[in-house]
Amino acid sequence: MDQNMLTRGRLAAYARAADEGATTGRLVRSTEKSLDLSQPWFSPGAIPQAAEFLQAVPMVKGAFVQVVVGKPTVNIPTLLRVSRVNAATTAQSFVYTDLSTALAEGPSEQLNALDFPMMRLGFRVDALQIDSLVASAASKNPSEWRVQGGATRLLSQLDTALGRGEITSGFLGLDGLAVTLGTPAGGWDDYAIRLMQEVVASSRGAGEGAHCFLGNRDARRSLSLTPTARNNGSCGMRMDPRSGLVVYHFLGLPFYLVDTETVPPVPPEVDPTTSLYAAHLGPSGLQLIHGYGSFDTLGIQINEEPTISAKGARGFAVHGAWALGLGEPGALVRYTSLIVTP
Repeated sequence: MDQNMLTRGRLAAYARAADEGATTGRLVRSTEKSLDLSQPWFSPGAIPQAAEFLQAVPMVKGAFVQVVVGKPTVNIPTLLRVSRVNAATTAQSFVYTDLSTALAEGPSEQLNALDFPMMRLGFRVDALQIDSLVASAASKNPSEWRVQGGATRLLSQLDTALGRGEITSGFLGLDGLAVTLGTPAGGWDDYAIRLMQEVVASSRGAGEGAHCFLGNRDARRSLSLTPTARNNGSCGMRMDPRSGLVVYHFLGLPFYLVDTETVPPVPPEVDPTTSLYAAHLGPSGLQLIHGYGSFDTLGIQINEEPTISAKGARGFAVHGAWALGLGEPGALVRYTSLIVTP
């Protein structure tokens, strides 16, 4: 199986296929006005996730960590580890010097290993061997479009896990990593502006600050209906260079969709509520750690099973292992229980 068909760019194109049209085994150019649908083609369908946040979040390769669990004891990889070198001590007070004194010794450095709970996701997909031999083009070959469909479903599940976590594996989503702040008075535009100021990429506050907002469609709609969003030219849909997608921006910062939870109202409350996040992305901020695959495949790996079943079907495992990492606690903050604007 050719893993090049599952490139990061092509998966983004599949996520946009409902707007741009179907693909015929290659990326669709926006200049094409008609499509040849006399042959089979692949489209992901009406999948509402797996596009913006996954395309924007930085990805790093992690190492599997064996953890002893159960009786009898078994070593099972349940963590992904990333390593980095940073200052061993916090910033010290100013040390003034002159020509008569020796320079003070600077802070030492240390190697830190950061471990994050890992989650495995995957599907097994089958395709008849005879069909795979008859058709060689990607969009005609059942082996390839079934694998593409499995990968799309896999990304949709990963998107939900990133937003909400996964209890059985201990995987921490955005809700488990973010610093929850006390919700201030005001509206959605006030929440967003305050969150922008609260993001720091290091414990001393040095860094670029917020790179983006994160939330679901309810949060994006609520933010886009505020007076600030309606009257400010830096708010609206525009091309985002980090993700390569057209996404909503608020005061110049991109808003990336991710499948976070909207909580239904509990009587006597009558309004649903959701969360709004602001994040710094990168080595000292939010990053997606993967154990398999590559950056280009969003951490997805494809393995063909070594034998063909009695019904003449080829089997493929479409799978991956991920952890959501955070370099500094202040790099991801949120407000919760925000009333959704209908």
